[in-house]
Amino acid sequence: MSGKKMTITIEVEGGNPQATIRCGDDLYVVDGLALFADSEADGNLVTFYWNRPGIAAKAVVRGSAAAIDGGDEWASQFYRAMLRGFCMATGVRPERKEVDPEDVLKRWEGEDPKIQFH
Repeated sequence: MSGKKMTITIEVEGGNPQATIRCGDDLYVVDGLALFADSEADGNLVTFYWNRPGIAAKAVVRGSAAAIDGGDEWASQFYRAMLRGFCMATGVRPERKEVDPEDVLKRWEGEDPKIQFH
């Protein structure tokens, strides 16, 4: 994308569960949306959520798998950093010991029964 400008527009409307995302000439209609952006220089943090969190979370998982399968190094670094951040925030320390992912998911589900990871 070096040197190329792209406009990304997100449109949401109260009462409509879907969001419309325009990326250049491409149009996407989605049921769940989570947007995160941060600036190290000035501390600007942007977070935005719309409608179905489970669908937005599924997009993260699908994006991670696609990045690995497609060999997208930038995206793979992003997902590794995100996973490490989640591990650190939840007390799972991969550098100290191996953990069983199923045990972690069961613990998280126990903490918030509305969330189902399986």
